[in-house]
Amino acid sequence: MESADSDLTEYDEKMIEKYQNDVENNELQINNNEDLRTLNFISQLNVSKLKLSNCYNIEPQLQSDQIRELTIEECGISSVEGFQLENIKVLNLPGNEVCELNGDDFPHIRELDISNNDCDDISFLESMPKLKKLNMNMNRIDDMSVLEQLLSLEDLDISETKQGDIDSLKNLSKLKRLKLFWNDVVNIDVLGKLKNLEDVDVSYNAGVDISPLMKLQKLVKLNVSCINLTNFETLLKIHSLKELNLSRNGIKQLDLQQCTQLTSLTLAENQLIDVSFIKFLVNLKHLDLSHNKADVEPLSTLIQLTSLNLKDCNLCTLSTLKYLVNLEELNISDNQIDITAICCFTKLKILQLNSCNIRNLSVLKNLNLEELGLDENELENIKDLQYMIGMKKLSLNGCGLYEISIIRLLQKIKYLCLANNKIISLSPLAEIKTLSDLDIDSNFVQDLSKIQAHKNYKSYNIGTQQEPTAESMKLAIRMDAIDQINIQARQIRRKIHNLKAVNNIKKESINMSKSMFNQVNFANNVIRLFQKLDNNEGCQ
Repeated sequence: MESADSDLTEYDEKMIEKYQNDVENNELQINNNEDLRTLNFISQLNVSKLKLSNCYNIEPQLQSDQIRELTIEECGISSVEGFQLENIKVLNLPGNEVCELNGDDFPHIRELDISNNDCDDISFLESMPKLKKLNMNMNRIDDMSVLEQLLSLEDLDISETKQGDIDSLKNLSKLKRLKLFWNDVVNIDVLGKLKNLEDVDVSYNAGVDISPLMKLQKLVKLNVSCINLTNFETLLKIHSLKELNLSRNGIKQLDLQQCTQLTSLTLAENQLIDVSFIKFLVNLKHLDLSHNKADVEPLSTLIQLTSLNLKDCNLCTLSTLKYLVNLEELNISDNQIDITAICCFTKLKILQLNSCNIRNLSVLKNLNLEELGLDENELENIKDLQYMIGMKKLSLNGCGLYEISIIRLLQKIKYLCLANNKIISLSPLAEIKTLSDLDIDSNFVQDLSKIQAHKNYKSYNIGTQQEPTAESMKLAIRMDAIDQINIQARQIRRKIHNLKAVNNIKKESINMSKSMFNQVNFANNVIRLFQKLDNNEGCQ
C-alpha cells in the first residue's frame, strides 16, 4: 500500500531528507512543526511508531502498512477518514476534535485514546469489540452503554466524563485497570463483581462508598483521595493492596499498621499529628506526608524508603531521619530546616529544597544530584553547584542571584529556571549545548545574543526584562527551533524589524500559524509598530 516514488512531490522529498535521520528504532517523533502540510512522506520512511504533537494544518491523509502505533496529539484534526493503516494496533488522538471513528478502517486496533476531544457520542466503539485499552478522559459522554459490548477491555479511563452511573461496566470481567476520578459516582457496587481489577482510581468522587472493593482479591493499587473518606475498615480488609493514596480526606486519626504489605503510601494534605503506625509498614519504599504537621520520628526505622515527601511539615531538623540512607528522592520544601544531615543521603538523585531559608549549598556538594529545586532561597552564592556535574534539572527561581558563571560547568543540564533574579548576563549559558528548557523571566538581561546559537530549545521564557534592546529581541526571535516563547518586556517602544521570519502574524490574534512557534505571548507591552511581516503586512 506504500506510495510509489513517482507520486512524491518536491515537498515530500524535502521532508524525507529532513526526517530520515530522526528515525530511531523504527520510531519517529515530530513536535511543534506547523508547516507539516501532508504526511505522504511518512510512507517512504521505515517507521512503525509515529508521534505527531502540536503539528497544525495537517492534511489527514496517510497510507502505510508499516505503522503499528500512531499518536496525533493536539493537532486540531477532526477526522481520520483519510488514514489507511490496515496494520495499526495503537491509535492515540488526545486533545483533538475527533468525535467518530470507523472500526472497519482499523481492523487490528487494540488500544485507543480519544481523551479531551469534547466527544459526547461513543456509539462508534461498537465497531471495535477487540479493544483492550481505552482512554476517554475529559469528554462529555451522555451514554456509556456501548461499553457493555467491549468484553476484551483490560484498561479503561473514563475520568472527567461527568458519570454518575457506571452499571455499563458490569460485563467487563477482564478489566484490570480503571480510572474514574472527577466524576459524580457514589455507588460502585458493580466493581465488586470485576474480580480481575488490580488498579482502581475513584478519587474526587465525593461520598463514594468504597466497601465493594473489599471483594477484590487482586487489587494492588488504589486511589481514594478527596472522597471525604471516614471509614477505613475496608482498606484493612484488602490484603493484596500495595499502593494506597488517601490524600485530601481531612484525616485526623489513622491506623494502618495491619497493612504491612504496602510499598507506597500517600497521605498528603490531611490533618495528621500522630503517624506512629507507619513504623510497622516495613515494606514502604514511597511515602508522602506533605502538608501535615505530624511528628516524623516514627519514620526513622524505615531504612528501605527510596522516596520521601515531607513538604510543609513544620520540620526543623533532619537528624531523626539520618538513617534513611537508601533515599533517592526527597522533598523537604517549605520547612525552616537545618539541612546539615542531608549529606547522609548519599544515594539522592532528586532533591527539593524550595523555600527553606537556605543561604549556603556546601552541604550538598558531595551529592550526585540530577534534579535540584532551590526556589525562593536567598542564596549567598551558588559556587558549590560546580561539583554537581550530573545535574539535568535545576530551578533557582527567586534566589536573589546576580551572577551565574558557575552554571557553565553543568554540561548535562536540560531544564533551567532562573526566573525572578537580578541576572544581567547570560554568557555562561552559551557553553551549555544540552539545554532545552530555559526560563529567565523577570531579570535584568538586555543582551540575548550569547544564547542565540542554541538550536535545542523547546520552551523559552524571556518574560519581563528591563528595556531589552531591539537587537537582542531580533536575536531571540530568530531562534526558530523554540516552540514556546514568552516576551513580556514592559518597555518595547522601538520599531521591531525582526519578525519577518515569523511569517504569518495575524492582526487579530498574533497567531503564528506557519511558524515553528506553538505559543507566543507579548503581554504587558507597548508595541508601536511591527514592520516587514508577511509580504510587508504590518501590525499596528
